[in-house]
Amino acid sequence: MTNVSVKSSDISSALVYISTESPSTVPQLEMLTLKCEELERVTLPEKHPKFIYLRHLRLEITFYSLKKRSTDVLDFAPLLEAAPLMEKLEFHMWMDCHHMRYRKRHGVLRSLPLNPHSHLKLVDITGFYGQKDQLELALHILRNSLVLEGMKIDPKPMVAADTKYLTDEHGRSFVEGYKVGKKYLHKADHRGVLDLIKVRSRDVENTLAYKLVSPFWIELKRNTAYAKADPLCNVC
Repeated sequence: MTNVSVKSSDISSALVYISTESPSTVPQLEMLTLKCEELERVTLPEKHPKFIYLRHLRLEITFYSLKKRSTDVLDFAPLLEAAPLMEKLEFHMWMDCHHMRYRKRHGVLRSLPLNPHSHLKLVDITGFYGQKDQLELALHILRNSLVLEGMKIDPKPMVAADTKYLTDEHGRSFVEGYKVGKKYLHKADHRGVLDLIKVRSRDVENTLAYKLVSPFWIELKRNTAYAKADPLCNVC
């Protein structure tokens, strides 16, 4: 087995599984998809094994918070070290919490020790609202990926998004994410590999936020809902 998808309501157990159990049970894993939620901050084990054969990692993470988000997106940085031969990374985020883009008053941007990755070529990040930890992870990847050919940053959430909960506030967050990416990521992109999806204020002023999300995923969500409502439906 070379392609595995893990879906869990508890990201803590999911991360422990893929970092401890999976390398031994699926030693030649080439593509891993992880779909789960994060309510509290978690970290990978300090001595995590490596996924020697992993080429493609896809994360679909929903960050929930009752009041203030206590999670930290930068905690996912060690996954690059865990997969030294990874060539493609997808990180699709959905944040059901207050969104505030990074500003200097929020503190100095954290920078992890340099840990060059010699194989990562493609990165696709969606749901980039320009929050401090999101920016820190994006900068870490950009600075440490030696052979990076393309890094796509889209402020709009995609596969992890539940479009019925997309509000005007989310629409404004798309704009904020673009502004942060333009100010900080473009400055750090010395090789011209960054593809930052533009979302302007006028794009969200007269358009509902969910209409800015890729129609493909909206249709997929709709079909999935129909399938659950109709037991005779073959859509899965």
